[in-house]
Amino acid sequence: MQGEAAPMGPAEAVLRIGRFTLDARRRLLLGPDGAEVPLRPKSLMLLQLLARHAGAVVGRRQILDAVWPGLAVTDDSITQCIGEIRRALGPEGSLLRTVPKRGYLLQPAPDPAAPPAVRSRRWRAAALLLGSGMALVALVVLVRPSTPVAWRPGPSPSAVLPVADPAPPPSAASPARLLLEQGRAAAYRANGNRGENWLAARALFEKAIAAEPDFAPAYAEAAFTHTNMANSGLSPDPAAELRAAEALAERAVALAPDLPVVHAARAAVFRLQRRPSDALAAYRRAVELDESQHPSRANIGWMLILLGEPDGAVEPVLRSMALAEANHPFTGTWLTYLGIAELQIGRGDHGADRFRRALERPAFLSPDLRRLYLAAALALNGDTEEAALLVREVRQRQPELTAARLRQAELSDEPGFLARQQALYRGLALAGLPD
Repeated sequence: MQGEAAPMGPAEAVLRIGRFTLDARRRLLLGPDGAEVPLRPKSLMLLQLLARHAGAVVGRRQILDAVWPGLAVTDDSITQCIGEIRRALGPEGSLLRTVPKRGYLLQPAPDPAAPPAVRSRRWRAAALLLGSGMALVALVVLVRPSTPVAWRPGPSPSAVLPVADPAPPPSAASPARLLLEQGRAAAYRANGNRGENWLAARALFEKAIAAEPDFAPAYAEAAFTHTNMANSGLSPDPAAELRAAEALAERAVALAPDLPVVHAARAAVFRLQRRPSDALAAYRRAVELDESQHPSRANIGWMLILLGEPDGAVEPVLRSMALAEANHPFTGTWLTYLGIAELQIGRGDHGADRFRRALERPAFLSPDLRRLYLAAALALNGDTEEAALLVREVRQRQPELTAARLRQAELSDEPGFLARQQALYRGLALAGLPD
């Protein structure tokens, strides 16, 4: 049957992936506790293929032939499935490695019952499949969400990139790696107070750094906790947060200049410093290193908006939304980016539909500010009645709010951005917001 994996023999029916079990006959991925882990059918088929060839590089052509036989699909389909698999596996997701220009490799997890010497031989045998000499030990695994905006509720696909450090990468079970994943889980949990979540995550990232002082991803993730606290207004000392974030991001770049996460962290610092041109360059570097860094690509669009170039912002944001999974946790933020661009350009409904949909999700701007953007878009569309209702609703919570106060808190000082933002203030004036 087209699109189905080849039948498996009895020995291949149940496969181990770290602490997970892949039941190929029932087409189920079971977690460490035996509960089913949801995966889309294509992602499950890809994981099955990689598990059957564990320890060997599986090329993109082989993947396309096995998972999408006879169909014309792009490499982005593979990238999306790889990202979903890594997220489903959690810490074990680091066993799935990207081998640049070759494909993907599912690293067999060490058998805890095997003697140390046997485990060591197994590691060396699998490692030889990645290449020879120092090119092997220069691989570092990165699993992160690369969005450095104030709301960062979920991870994005992983990347494996060469760095200059000749030490072997932390294994999936290393203390630093486990602490990193625990910190990410704490930072991105949907429940609880955001500030408390970020502080809890920061403590774990700091422990990861103490366990592995040259572990660049931990420095980058710790930097994000500082930029998030400052961006969200939850920090009592934003200037101190910025200084700490800058030091951590620079250390991360010095340790691993070819990891996308470190450039995204540096971009977050530049944003706090109101340096959109430098942040734009850093985000572009992150995407150049790893095309699957969808949040960084979308943030390229946001930097273009802050620089007064909304026409160029739409394409990268739409591309990120098209390549990422349908319910990506940053969708609310990306819809807000598109809405602002369309409002500034005067396109279509001035972004009203984007803002309305963004209000259904978390995003980097507060809900009230997004309501004001929606009000401006509706007013410019001629729907002044609903627009006025939204403005009154916001002013009931913030009676001191005026257009002048909004101007004082603008997100960019760039003349082009400020000129484009006049569309917002024209709409809000029509909606009845006092100047």
